[in-house]
Amino acid sequence: MSDLDKRNKTMYEMYVKEYRTLTAIGKKFGLTKERVRQIVNKYKKRISDVQDIRTAGNREDNDTAKQGGRST
Repeated sequence: MSDLDKRNKTMYEMYVKEYRTLTAIGKKFGLTKERVRQIVNKYKKRISDVQDIRTAGNREDNDTAKQGGRST
């Protein structure tokens, strides 16, 4: 994980888990609250996309198991 990814994750967690304001996070990282909002939203979308991929993979595994291990 790059330093940039760690920073984005930290900002996301501060906003979601610690209920910090965008302004407070921006002051800590030297960014505007608008830029923090963009980063948090982008990180949230990445998390959602990864979860969708994992869920889709689980569904395919379950479908294969229901077919007796045969894939179509």
